Amino acid sequence: MAPTPPTPSTAASAPADPLAESRERTQPLLFRCGLAFLLPLVALNLWEGRVLQASIVAVLCACLGLNLWAVGRGRPAPVSFALLLLPGLAAMWLVVEKRGPTGLFWAFPAALFFYFSLRRSVANACVGLMLAVGVWRAWDLIGGDVALRFALTLGALVGVMNLILSALARLQERLAFEATRDALTGAYNRREMTTQLAAAVDRQRRHAHPATLLVLDLDHFKTVNDTLGHDAGDRVLQGLVGLVQARMRRTDTLFRTGGEEFVLLMPDTPVPEALTLAEALRAQIAAAAWLPDRPVTASVGAAPLQPGQDVNAWLRAADQALYAAKAGGRNRVVLSPSATHTGPTVNAGTSP
Repeated sequence: MAPTPPTPSTAASAPADPLAESRERTQPLLFRCGLAFLLPLVALNLWEGRVLQASIVAVLCACLGLNLWAVGRGRPAPVSFALLLLPGLAAMWLVVEKRGPTGLFWAFPAALFFYFSLRRSVANACVGLMLAVGVWRAWDLIGGDVALRFALTLGALVGVMNLILSALARLQERLAFEATRDALTGAYNRREMTTQLAAAVDRQRRHAHPATLLVLDLDHFKTVNDTLGHDAGDRVLQGLVGLVQARMRRTDTLFRTGGEEFVLLMPDTPVPEALTLAEALRAQIAAAAWLPDRPVTASVGAAPLQPGQDVNAWLRAADQALYAAKAGGRNRVVLSPSATHTGPTVNAGTSP
């Protein structure tokens, strides 16, 4: 039975901060909206003689203005968003004491600001602190009925925001899965291969870590599709991926790069170890019973990463080894001629 391709939940964990990528773009807008909302309140409080409240709101405006100036010049915001909670709480405290329930209204736009500008865990902590302070002051100065209503409504906002962020995280997880995985087999796709091979090249240049590529291509696979149909071909491809994933190490990564061609990246792997795995895979594929009364074999090209090679040269070396395996009769493993290796360069099975 063909293996089931991995689902997004098993392929990657949900992002802890689904708004992280968009936050940099939305920061200037948040700062401008905050200033547009708060500056009139500074003027209003000064007009009505509430100097302390005006001063606290002015501090918030100054922090937002400083952050907007820095971000506009490509620099990180110098004032942490979490620190803005302190003058915000002070302003809410004063308004509750002087004007009653209207001070509690500050908590709702502040909560939205925190959720859009901070990681969810930090935003929950900030809003939780606002909720505790608001309920405490409202209970003491206004009454339990108002405190309870405030707690319920702000708590509902927290719940809704967490539901929205969880849905966004699941959507991002799904999109990331579909962007990097082959839909039929669950193996990674060519786009992801380019990224991971570039990372392996960088590790080799920086730390001289070895790495080896195996290119696997099913022999005469077109005849399977032509004679038995694409459903049979799909079962073979899924069976191959299941076999390789069961045999490879946790640090290895399998990519589907063509119809019946796959690439196995083996980081921190010298040539002898890679050839041992390649021969084991070749033998297991030949022995697999994916199709009734019809054996399936694969040719394998192996290429270690050479000093100074880039991704394209590394792939070309592995492809050349694969072509040599095909030309030599198929159902065999061939090491790239450019590789530095003292052992055998060809391990052959019985060609069908």
